[in-house]
Amino acid sequence: MIGQPKLPFLDLPPKPLPFCGREALVESIVFRLLHDRSCRIPLLGPGGIGKTAVAAAIINDQRIQEKYGTDILFVKCEGLLSAEGILLAITPAVGLPRNTDSARRTLATLSNKLHVLLLLENLENAWDSEDKLNVEELLAKLAQVPSLSLIVTMRGAIRPSGVDWPGDIPLSPLDPLSLVASRALWKRLAGTEDEKLDELLHMLDGLPLAITLMAYHGQLTSPAELIEVYEEKKTALFARDPQQRLTSVEVSVQLSITCRTMRSEPNALKLLSLLCLLPDGIPAVELSKILQSMHDTRRPARTLLAVALIHNENNRLRTLSPIRDFVLSNYPPEGSPLTELRNYFMDMASQTKNLVGRGSQEALELLSTNFGNIRSVLSDFWTMKPPKEELQQLSSATQDFGEFAYLSGFGDCVRLLQTAKTHAQSVDDRLTAAHCTQRLAEIYHVRGKINEMVPLLEEAKTGFEAADYALGAAQCLMRMGDVHRARTRYDDAIVTLQQAKSAFDRIDDVLGSARCAERIGDTLVLLSRYEEAEIYLKEAKTRLESINDRLGIAQCTQSIGSMLLIRYQLVPALKTLGDAKAMFESIGHRMGVAQCMESIADVFIMRCNYAEAVELLEKAQAIFCGIADPLGQAQCMQGLGEAFMKNDRCEEALSKFEIAKSMFTAIDHPLGIARTSLDLGDLLRLMGDYEGAADNLKCATQIYEEISDPVGHAQSIHSLGQLLYMLSRYDEAVEKLQIARSEYKAIQDGLGAAQCLRDIGAVLQMQDRFDEALTAFEEARIGLSAFQEPLGLLECLKSIGIALYSLGRYDEAKARFEEAKEGFKAIHAPLEVAYCHLNVGSALYMTGRNEEARTTVQEARKLFEDHGDKEGEAQCFQHDGDVLQMLHRYDEAIDQFHQGQVLFQRVDGTVGVVQCIRRTGDVLAAMNRSEDALRKYEKASGIAQSFKEPLESAKCTQGTGDMLYLLRCFDEAFPKLEEAGTSFRINKNQPEAA
Repeated sequence: MIGQPKLPFLDLPPKPLPFCGREALVESIVFRLLHDRSCRIPLLGPGGIGKTAVAAAIINDQRIQEKYGTDILFVKCEGLLSAEGILLAITPAVGLPRNTDSARRTLATLSNKLHVLLLLENLENAWDSEDKLNVEELLAKLAQVPSLSLIVTMRGAIRPSGVDWPGDIPLSPLDPLSLVASRALWKRLAGTEDEKLDELLHMLDGLPLAITLMAYHGQLTSPAELIEVYEEKKTALFARDPQQRLTSVEVSVQLSITCRTMRSEPNALKLLSLLCLLPDGIPAVELSKILQSMHDTRRPARTLLAVALIHNENNRLRTLSPIRDFVLSNYPPEGSPLTELRNYFMDMASQTKNLVGRGSQEALELLSTNFGNIRSVLSDFWTMKPPKEELQQLSSATQDFGEFAYLSGFGDCVRLLQTAKTHAQSVDDRLTAAHCTQRLAEIYHVRGKINEMVPLLEEAKTGFEAADYALGAAQCLMRMGDVHRARTRYDDAIVTLQQAKSAFDRIDDVLGSARCAERIGDTLVLLSRYEEAEIYLKEAKTRLESINDRLGIAQCTQSIGSMLLIRYQLVPALKTLGDAKAMFESIGHRMGVAQCMESIADVFIMRCNYAEAVELLEKAQAIFCGIADPLGQAQCMQGLGEAFMKNDRCEEALSKFEIAKSMFTAIDHPLGIARTSLDLGDLLRLMGDYEGAADNLKCATQIYEEISDPVGHAQSIHSLGQLLYMLSRYDEAVEKLQIARSEYKAIQDGLGAAQCLRDIGAVLQMQDRFDEALTAFEEARIGLSAFQEPLGLLECLKSIGIALYSLGRYDEAKARFEEAKEGFKAIHAPLEVAYCHLNVGSALYMTGRNEEARTTVQEARKLFEDHGDKEGEAQCFQHDGDVLQMLHRYDEAIDQFHQGQVLFQRVDGTVGVVQCIRRTGDVLAAMNRSEDALRKYEKASGIAQSFKEPLESAKCTQGTGDMLYLLRCFDEAFPKLEEAGTSFRINKNQPEAA
């Protein structure tokens, strides 16, 4: 008799495409199947987790098909309820007819094969049946076939007995897909994405079937739109026609719920419905404490674990999101266990009160760990329309929970508050509705949504007044002061906050009055009215300490630290901000922690500790991102730009500033836009993009004028002066710098005034007005020494050395350069150290110590080479050429000037190029090669004129005139010398003019 044909490849399930996130698991199983004579692999997990996909990926691997050939047997066990049924399904697969002797003959046939791979799909129905023992006996017999490798896929978490399952292959249920794998699967299937994709995937909890079915809709609908639809339709989206186990999450979950194991434990479904209200999961030991009416929660929990409707994740029993949605829609919790669960989590929400007292850390951990659970239980309670006698407890718990979300910045409870508000309005509970509205306004404030906050505050204030609740009305008034301050309307903010403070005083509310005092102090700091600010801040801190308000004390300490920072008292600022950060951490106030980290990073930037600043800012930005605070994220991005700019990482700084500016623009924050425009102006000036710098600085100046910010306005005028200096428009530069200095003095900003004076000295120095420059530098140094801002002080010291050098006071100049060099070493500024080396070499050269000068300059050049500073390296070649010229080593000097010229050309150093060519002309003149020298002077003069470098052009013209004179071309020489003298006089260089 001709036997039935063997199962061909085309009857195997196809290779899953796409297949994401399980590649390593598949590879490990394929390795075992290839290298062992036989092995046994269980693939366990809940419905939709991807067991069949993993199995299909294995049997479709080319290496597996080459080894096993046509002896890969894929048997569907769905609908089979006995060992006999399984055996009858295997029999035709090995080419045998079904008869009474099929069991023995089937096992014999399998034993005679060289290699055979048997895959039993969905074995759980047969195993979880009345024939369970016979099924396990059959599996044991199959496992004893020497040449047979066995793979079983089973819904659940328990492996059948009787088989020696391997210890080096994962035996626990398959894990959900990671976010990275989920994203890859979605993109391969749907081909679309937007900024809401990760949020949607998080809702799907890594369940491959749910992702696959949702991606089916994602081909035509964006993730943002699908989130809205999913909130309404839930698991109904997880289906495709025809609806079966592999095309519907609902069908898949229902199969698990109605299985024999579940039916044998009556409390299993009740417990499942309760656990589906807890997205964060819950420790098993807590269940018996909460659900006392259920008596024994261990047995139903074990049942749910066995069928994989729940899983153990970090010692917490948890259900996947799609399973939760289906169960809550079809088997909602009810009865005494639900009441016990609600009471437990409402009591937990009240732990918010402990955040400012003893046990705050424990309360923080409890609330943070169960945030999703509390939100889910409270939201479900509001949705069920609570009876009147339970409304007060639920309302109180909701307000406490909303306060925790606001204080800690942890999680999102906007929808909960909106649900509670809607119900309160429906039953005419004005006070609860006003509380919910107030909490919503506070959360929007944290997120920087000022425009959405204002109407909510007005609505809440009206509601509180209608309910005759003076405390709530005063709190809303205080928040309106915050709005004025956020919009930079500082005078309005002070007036409103003083009104709120008076309202709190009338009802003897110490906390509210203290918070208003603190806010008034903060606002006065922004107006540079530091003495008044200090009075209010100290008053606030004293009153907060009297009532042991830990949050208020932390916020007040932070404000004092910020004021110290603004006044450049860096050591006390660092300590005070560190104290505030520790206080915020102890009460779980994540926003406060991030804000302190941001301010501490500012201290590090001022002290040139750039790496530490970047690390802190990135950590702070992550916290702001976690609490959905776009303003904090933008400010951190701006801070990163400042750190990179100060550390000469200009391209990185430019990227950060541009991103920060767009972020500030997105949230309509004019002060942030102005500050990033100012930063961009300064950075582009340093990068040589003067047009871009001017545009950004003009933008910043205009915004600062519009919002009446005197500090910002002075800073923008200061930066415009620095830009004019770079453009060689020296008289205009001095005028702007003097205006900025006057504005700094008017707001008592001594550091800004001193920095302006230092920059005025730099302009005077460029005009060769060295005595005036030296006076400005010395006065600026005195002003800077009052502030702990080492970089500015050292730069001023270096500038004093340059002025002394220009006045011929070389020994004094050398001493200043040496002093600055040691200071720059102390703050780890290697390039500045190199420039000081170079300047010391110049001073040695001018005092005739030429060999010592060459050695020092060469040390400087090595430092510049090590740090990739081509301009500094070029200057060293230029100075070495000067020394060699003094030593009459002319050919070597010409070579050094040429190398310097080449490097200056690489970095677009026009002045350096001109100086190297002109000094080559000087050497040639000294060698009596007047015609060659004349050509160098003319070339240098042409470059200087084309790039509008008037002083260098005048010096080149002077050299041209000198050579023409030596060549006895007097008619040409005198006009050149006269032109040079006129240019020197115009540029106020009297010595050269003479």
